[in-house]
Amino acid sequence: MATVKGQVVEASKGEPLVNASVEIYNSKGTYLGQGVKTDNTGKFSFTSPILSGNYLVVSYTGLEPAFVEAEKYMSTTYKRITLFAKDLAAVTVYPKKFPWWVVIAGTTVTAVAIASKKKKKNKIGAIGTGSGFDWSKLIIPAGVVIGGFFVVRAVMEKLGLLPDEYEKEQKEQEKKAAEAQAALAKKDFKAATFTYSRETLSNVVSDLKTATSGFNYDYFLLVKSLAYVSGMRNADAQYFLGKFVEQFGYTFYQFWVKKFQDQINFIGPIPVFFSGYEEHFKHMDADPNYFLSYFAGSGWDKLVGAVVTYAYKVAGIAKQ
Repeated sequence: MATVKGQVVEASKGEPLVNASVEIYNSKGTYLGQGVKTDNTGKFSFTSPILSGNYLVVSYTGLEPAFVEAEKYMSTTYKRITLFAKDLAAVTVYPKKFPWWVVIAGTTVTAVAIASKKKKKNKIGAIGTGSGFDWSKLIIPAGVVIGGFFVVRAVMEKLGLLPDEYEKEQKEQEKKAAEAQAALAKKDFKAATFTYSRETLSNVVSDLKTATSGFNYDYFLLVKSLAYVSGMRNADAQYFLGKFVEQFGYTFYQFWVKKFQDQINFIGPIPVFFSGYEEHFKHMDADPNYFLSYFAGSGWDKLVGAVVTYAYKVAGIAKQ
């Protein structure tokens, strides 16, 4: 028999959550029929013979559930479990075809072209050579540069070809999430239980980077690498997410958005890639049958999205 204790709080204000559910699940995500509700201080405590080797799933309406190792809460003190707000629907931000600097470059080139044409027509010497160049001739080109920038920029913003305020805010949120997750790789995991060695987890991240570099992905390596996620425990998942940011510069969630939502990959037939790994993906609710269509770009989106969701669930942190 073992006893677990904890206190469930909401992330943004740190307030205790009353009547949050705390239930026991096994590593396959199966509910084992036992659980408890938190009291009016957000605390819970219960004793069970099936806690060892299993997990606590902590949930509350409107918040992302946490998936934590039960053994970490076998304590005489009430350790905190923090629940985060559910993610907003992912917003696909397509790369801007015309960055702001193109406006300046384009108008500058236009101005230089005008100046060169005038110079050739009037057969005057090069600027700065003391050949009698009329500097007043630069007034119109300079006006084209300055006026053209503001006019063209306004048109491009209207057409959605330059970043808007929402996209800037989104990028700032992505940056903060990456910084927070990068710190996970530096945690003190001395008392933690891992399925894989840290070297193996680092290699998995490296393989994911290799598999998705360029336009033509290495789908065999991608599937093999993602299959490791199915065996991760809380410590594995947290360390993996931290190392992922170190190597990619953005989060595992953003990897899914950038590589599988914003980028179209047409390839098929797909199921051959999953030979020997079907059960790994089904364990993560990532069914290889997503790929029964010939053009399977959307299939990869769904599958990788399911794996990403599973990784954050096991890590016990918000998916962002």
